[in-house]
Amino acid sequence: MFGFEVGVVCLALNVYFEARGEPDKAQMAVALVTVNRAKRQKKTLCEIVFEPNQFTWTEEVIHKEPREDNIAWRKALRIAQKALTAKDFTGGCVWFHRYDVSPKWKHNLEYHGRYGQHLFYRRKQNY
Repeated sequence: MFGFEVGVVCLALNVYFEARGEPDKAQMAVALVTVNRAKRQKKTLCEIVFEPNQFTWTEEVIHKEPREDNIAWRKALRIAQKALTAKDFTGGCVWFHRYDVSPKWKHNLEYHGRYGQHLFYRRKQNY
């Protein structure tokens, strides 16, 4: 993890624990949601990632730190770096969940689409 800005590491951790093993586009979508939240709330990436009750993996008691030589971890770092300057193909999404759960909060949001195992949402647009 040395040589990376701390914000990139926090973002990569979120990609790694929320979407490792997913296609690149799905991992990028998770990263973009995190970046979108940080911009909207004017917070750092680490503040967003470790904000209570936001991402399931941060609520778990036991965390395993990814190993430097782990291929999925290196991929998450690359995606996190790219997400900082990538075009937002999610259309401003700031929420997602796995397809096999149904959180109550999704009912007041606009569904955007599915990337990998996750469904993505944004605030409803006023027309």
